[in-house]
Amino acid sequence: MEYLKQNKQLSLIFLILISLHAHAVSPSTSLIPVITESSPGDPLSAELRSTPFLAHLGDLSKIGYIEEEYEVSGTGNIYDYIDNDAQSPDIVITESDIDYVTRILIRRPINATQFNGTVYFEILNSTASWDDDIIWRMSYESFVNQGSAYVGITSDPITIDFLRNRWGSPEFADRNRSRYENLSIDRFGQIWDVISQSAALLKDSDNPENPMKGFDVQRIIQTGFSQSGGFEKTYANSMHSLDVEKYGSPVFDGYFIAAHGFSAKKINPPNPENDFLRGTDQRTLVDVPVPVIRFQTETEMLNFFNGQTGRQLETGLPNSPKIRTYEMAGGVHVDKKLETTGLAIRERDFGLGSPQSTPKMCPDPVVPISTSYVQSALLRALEVWIRDDIEPTLPSSLIQLGTDENMNAVVIFDDNGNAVGGLRSPQIEVPLGQYITNPFTIYNECFLLGAFIPFDDNKIRELYPTNIDYRLAVNREISRAVADGIILRDEADNLKKDMLKDAGLEIGGSGGGCTLSRNGASDSTFLFLIALAIFLQLKRRLSK
Repeated sequence: MEYLKQNKQLSLIFLILISLHAHAVSPSTSLIPVITESSPGDPLSAELRSTPFLAHLGDLSKIGYIEEEYEVSGTGNIYDYIDNDAQSPDIVITESDIDYVTRILIRRPINATQFNGTVYFEILNSTASWDDDIIWRMSYESFVNQGSAYVGITSDPITIDFLRNRWGSPEFADRNRSRYENLSIDRFGQIWDVISQSAALLKDSDNPENPMKGFDVQRIIQTGFSQSGGFEKTYANSMHSLDVEKYGSPVFDGYFIAAHGFSAKKINPPNPENDFLRGTDQRTLVDVPVPVIRFQTETEMLNFFNGQTGRQLETGLPNSPKIRTYEMAGGVHVDKKLETTGLAIRERDFGLGSPQSTPKMCPDPVVPISTSYVQSALLRALEVWIRDDIEPTLPSSLIQLGTDENMNAVVIFDDNGNAVGGLRSPQIEVPLGQYITNPFTIYNECFLLGAFIPFDDNKIRELYPTNIDYRLAVNREISRAVADGIILRDEADNLKKDMLKDAGLEIGGSGGGCTLSRNGASDSTFLFLIALAIFLQLKRRLSK
């Protein structure tokens, strides 16, 4: 490959010749059955049953959905950069037709008539050495409300090794030992064709191997959270155009890159321990002619690989990438919903007594701001952008950064100790305290969850003299957020309940009456206003 770098003309010729071998390849599929009963129909123990790793928490059939798991088998290529020194994303095939076997999890409407044509395709996160379906767990209610389908793919050799060789061993609950014995992705560079071929198959309506045959898949949105975002950037920059050559149209109609930071993956790293492109490498910026939303939380701003140097504003100009970048003030990498569901999955899939079922080590309270609500709204906005060609009305929103006395980048804070600028959810616009998105060092596991320092009573009364003032502020900001497209209308009531609960305000009691409190203490001001209103009403009636 070295002579190619020295002679650009030869490299172009080589690219043309080798691209002739980059023909479209269709993988084969087979359903991996769920086995929970013996042949006579008796329930099997946890050690003997065979169920998917990372299965959905709960019964999807109750909401009209089904979960299926498939083996996907095919052959793919290994690629490398044509001119790595010039930071070019252009790639060539260096090895061809290498076998792989992976698995995909499909969650879709049971009835094809309820499907809206959109598939959210998640590159399952492999940071923990096993799969994690973060996008699904944070936003599946929104997918179900719209009738969208979801596909999660295992594509990293690390997680393939875990499923095939470690899960089911005594180390991990000693069960489902043979479920994944066929899986095989031995080399990092196979990732790209594994993803491409699996997604392309879903759009091939005439292919009997298509596990969604009959569902008329119209658009596929590639998604990924945290480390998976690095795969997305590299895929968009280096593979997207090859997909068009192979299949005649893009495999992925848009990209949602969430909470990743500002690095990208190398196309074929010689050392898996050093697989990131970082810093000012131009390939960390997305350059693809389809809609892209980059969603960052405040956690990623300064700690995830030179955040202040890798930010990317919207473009949307003709012949330019279609980008929106939203940095969420007060948002944390792992919010309450993600942490809670993650613990439940680890307890179920690893066994309560396994080393992975460790007690929570981070101090309470954690940041109560939910990134899940905002992520769901932005995913919906991306779907509309792709389907209807309506760009999000909200422009890119960046958190304000400055420098400290040592000229290090820092987040700018307001008088409440919270970030200035960025995409602002109702929870940070109606604050109850200081939302610290990185309270510890990057080496401490708790930094992904953040920490929360509640305001004292004097500060609370300064901001919200009565409970009514707080309620009015909540209603106002939720209405604003729905109008801006950062909270879904169908999730606004749930967010409101969360905000009232966080403030110690509860609605309940017989006859629809209200019992209001903040921090466990009764709000006498509000009770006085109720009594005054009743008195004035009685006075008007008696005066008639």
